[in-house]
Amino acid sequence: MELGRLLSLRDQIVRNRTGLMGTLEELTGLLSSPSTDVSCNSLKNTIAYLSKQVLKLEKQIDQLLKREEDLGKNYQLLTNLKGIGRILACQLIYHTCNFERFDSWRQFSSYCGTAPFEHSSKTSVFK
Repeated sequence: MELGRLLSLRDQIVRNRTGLMGTLEELTGLLSSPSTDVSCNSLKNTIAYLSKQVLKLEKQIDQLLKREEDLGKNYQLLTNLKGIGRILACQLIYHTCNFERFDSWRQFSSYCGTAPFEHSSKTSVFK
């Protein structure tokens, strides 16, 4: 549960920071004026603060993974796979309850949407 809360808060902060970065980009495109300069500085300070908060949350996630041995072991295994980084590995661990939520790989692949199932209404006529 703690991992889920940390990931959720991190996601929220990252989205807010991204929105502010877009706003900053729009403001810098406007003509230079004292009010625009003050606004840009304020946005830059807020973005820097949010970036620091993201780093703090990531450190807390790392501490949790070190504290919980079984989580840390699966995290290491996941991040050793090509293409899986910190966030995806943590999301997989959280959403699968550290891979205890599913009884088989088939259930897990079905949950992920990667299982090849035929979708038909049973009323269609194929020729």
